[in-house]
Amino acid sequence: MISNGTAGTESALGFEQIGPEWLGTKLGGDGNPGLTVSSVRVEPLSGGIFCDVARLHLTYDASSPPGPATVVAKLPRTHEQARAMGVRFGMYERERRFYVEIAPRVPIRTPRCYHEGDGDAGREPLIIEDLAGTRFGDQLGGLSADDALV
Repeated sequence: MISNGTAGTESALGFEQIGPEWLGTKLGGDGNPGLTVSSVRVEPLSGGIFCDVARLHLTYDASSPPGPATVVAKLPRTHEQARAMGVRFGMYERERRFYVEIAPRVPIRTPRCYHEGDGDAGREPLIIEDLAGTRFGDQLGGLSADDALV
């Protein structure tokens, strides 16, 4: 659940509502249970047609084991028409299922998935490894033949 700061409440969307405690449980749930995130800084990134994307810069408590300095969070677009189209075509659920069902079995490097989100419901973000230093693709512009060979 993404907390908006009020106990017992749930928010539909918004990177600013991803709290350190919630994020710590998602990052620490995979063999690093003592992980304690103390702060999250949101850096909006260029998104795709159907997603809003942000890099989350993380700070940990001094007693916490080390964790990733940054992760990438993806949420359904806040633009209502784009979001409705994404839900209609199952885009968010498809991406969620890719990370859960397909990524572990493919022989190519994919970002590590820390939290698969909740698909088309859109109340929780997809949290994946930040592959900083790699180039972010352009869904509208496509890619060149040279890029396809890389």
